[in-house]
Amino acid sequence: MDKNTKYLISLAGFFHDIGKFYQRATHIKTSENQKKEFGYAHAYLSYRAINEELIEGFKAVFSKDEIDKILDGVYHHKPNSEIQYLIQKADWISSSERAKEETIYNVDVLPEDQKKQLVEFAEQNPRLRSIFENLKLNKEVIKSNYFYKISPLNLSKDIFPKSLEEAFIDLNEKTKNEILGDYKEHWQKFKNEFNEKLKNVNLKFSEHPEKIFSLIYHLLYKYLWCIPASTFDKENYTKHYPDISLFDHSRILSAVATVFADSNKDFNKNWEKTKKEKLFLHLKGDISGIQKFIYKVHQGQGGVAKRLRGRSFYIALLPEVLSKYILNQLGYPITNLLYSGGGIFEILIANTEENKEKLKEIEIKINQFLAENFEADLGLAIGKYEYSPEELETNYQKVLERLNENLDNAKKQRFNYLLETGKIFEVLNYKSNQIKENKKKCPSCNTYLIGESKEVCDLCEKFKNIGQILPNTKYLIFSIKKENSKNERAISFDEFGTVYLIENKEDLINFSKDKNVVEILKINDTSLNRYSTGFKFMGKVVPKATTKILPEETGEEEIIYKDQIVSFTLLAEYSEGDSRIGILRMDVDNLGKLFSFGLKGKISISRIATISRMLDLFFAGYLNNICESLTGKVKAKEKDKNFKIDNLFYILYSGGDDVFLIAPWDKAIEVAKLINDKFKEFTCYNPNITISAGYIQVKPKFPIKTAAEIAGESEDIAKEKGKNRISVLGDVITWDELEEIKEQADKLEELIEKQELQRGFIYAVHRLKEQFLKDETQEDKLVFPYKEKPNPMFYPYAQYYIARNIKGDFKEKIAKMLFEEKIMKKLTFLTNYVSLKTRSQKS
Repeated sequence: MDKNTKYLISLAGFFHDIGKFYQRATHIKTSENQKKEFGYAHAYLSYRAINEELIEGFKAVFSKDEIDKILDGVYHHKPNSEIQYLIQKADWISSSERAKEETIYNVDVLPEDQKKQLVEFAEQNPRLRSIFENLKLNKEVIKSNYFYKISPLNLSKDIFPKSLEEAFIDLNEKTKNEILGDYKEHWQKFKNEFNEKLKNVNLKFSEHPEKIFSLIYHLLYKYLWCIPASTFDKENYTKHYPDISLFDHSRILSAVATVFADSNKDFNKNWEKTKKEKLFLHLKGDISGIQKFIYKVHQGQGGVAKRLRGRSFYIALLPEVLSKYILNQLGYPITNLLYSGGGIFEILIANTEENKEKLKEIEIKINQFLAENFEADLGLAIGKYEYSPEELETNYQKVLERLNENLDNAKKQRFNYLLETGKIFEVLNYKSNQIKENKKKCPSCNTYLIGESKEVCDLCEKFKNIGQILPNTKYLIFSIKKENSKNERAISFDEFGTVYLIENKEDLINFSKDKNVVEILKINDTSLNRYSTGFKFMGKVVPKATTKILPEETGEEEIIYKDQIVSFTLLAEYSEGDSRIGILRMDVDNLGKLFSFGLKGKISISRIATISRMLDLFFAGYLNNICESLTGKVKAKEKDKNFKIDNLFYILYSGGDDVFLIAPWDKAIEVAKLINDKFKEFTCYNPNITISAGYIQVKPKFPIKTAAEIAGESEDIAKEKGKNRISVLGDVITWDELEEIKEQADKLEELIEKQELQRGFIYAVHRLKEQFLKDETQEDKLVFPYKEKPNPMFYPYAQYYIARNIKGDFKEKIAKMLFEEKIMKKLTFLTNYVSLKTRSQKS
């Protein structure tokens, strides 16, 4: 089957239930004849939405025959053609996830006079419930009725779930539409933008299938992300728990339908037999060696911050480029890319011999490319699992378990293909010949310099350039063509494609007509223009200079120009107290268990896809807002400082479920707490969904590779000590404890600033703690081990230090502040924090 036909079948699946959206916006009544022809009212309204409401946009890019193929999807309840039958079966498989529940909203939380109002409203205007509310491991979940506002996707607080109480209490002060959104208005916005964008794109699907598909995909994402796929089924009088969006249901159905189309099966006959055949081939790719690659930067060379940012961005793009290359080679649309982020991608394709042979060739090419260009630092392992529609429908947990087992095995054998085919010798000979040409090593990454004599290798120079250009980049352009020129805005991935970093909208014109360009994505902005085909969320915040900064101001060798990334040395100057940087690493606890067991029997491909997408939305997208918001608050609070940077945070990596950022040492602790607070709100305050973090503070010229490793060890310790906490400044502290102890630390700092307490007292307490509280039998290089029962001599010595160092009425207050049990257990953090905060930057 040719690629364009697969794309059209995928679009037929994508639009099969668009009538549900249209129906809720218009409340149009359908006749019995219309229901009889289409099976359901929403199916008829899907036909009407495409053929009337959205027809201007469709006609602008599709031929009549192409539109007819897309319209086949709306007949899935009354099929009469090959496409209609396979869409029907794909819908059956995808809809099996729907959990029947009588209680969609727990109205008992509301006053009596509002209960009836809610029930009436919910049936007419259903809202999407948060997928996070029902994830459960070992802690009881108190359902509080969280759902999403009907609103176009953006990175504002609209992506956070609203509580039932928030929505239905004080309605006299706020209208329902302000709090909950409005279907009619939402449909009108969707209709207008859909027709406008498709008319203005000035391209035809037959010539630019990838670009048109990308545009439609992202428009549907923007408007369907917040709409429930199913709620109250009036025809069958059943209620379905609405935790899967119409977008996620439709994109998964679309992927399944495309697989069915590529399977060359008859979906009209013998379905009971066909659904037991292993039609699906599920791929899970994992890029290994990511951390080693990113931190392969020596501190002694200039532009460390830029090269580090360039490396991390390259590695963030790599799984997306490779996964889209696989899709392109097999002729599949982006709906079959179930997930891409955090160095991992998942793809669903048909389990055919042709696909498996092509995939084997692709794997060899990719690993050969990685081995030749990155000295085997990077490698791709792909786990594969074959399964039937019946397994997808009834036992997706088994699918995930087997897929992950196969991925683990593939990781151990990632160079087997090169060995089996003899390609490994080509790689070794290639590298050997290059090394012979020049035995000098790159001072930045310690790899051999190839060819002409240079200060640093081509890759390091390229990464530095990427790091310099990226902060002002507004668009990413994905091309399937290899870039051979010296275009400084091009990131070449050899035959796997090229990504262009574009700043100005005017530069998009030439790319929009290029058939090799498959996507033009706007970064962190869902407001599309006539040239962009979609959007991409990514952690992009970095500290940029707001003015020209001379070397004598920073102690660096180079001038920092406006809009360039500043050095870690300058970033450290915005700390309070000592000039240091904080290294912060965070990730979600027990994520594998949450995927496998958290849904308690309701696990499905759509729910897993929803969780992955929403986590990435928070960590890749909303994290930028957190950093920018905190920067604004700090600048307002510290007005006396002459800020010459626009942001205090350097997001080195964010996406999937984890974060790695660098900031002034004290601001890194603040942002860690804020990220945790916002994440709790984003996940409905579910106690089963938590984050752990590892933090260290270092001098700005400390080797970043070593700092990253130590911060990683610190994070591991936080998880070992119970999770849902942060390992920071020598202690492991729960997030609630952090807030309380930091308050005490701030009080001590204030006393020292007012000269009511000598700074030396903090050192005295630190020495006391080491002398009487340290447990020598459990010494750890990162975390101070505390004895359950301190040496009895601790207390008289403590009273002696207080009497000697503190005058007046503060003695009792300080003793209570420092020596109550819960504070004593975290004295390491408290004394280190106050010591750093009150130290002169020049000391």
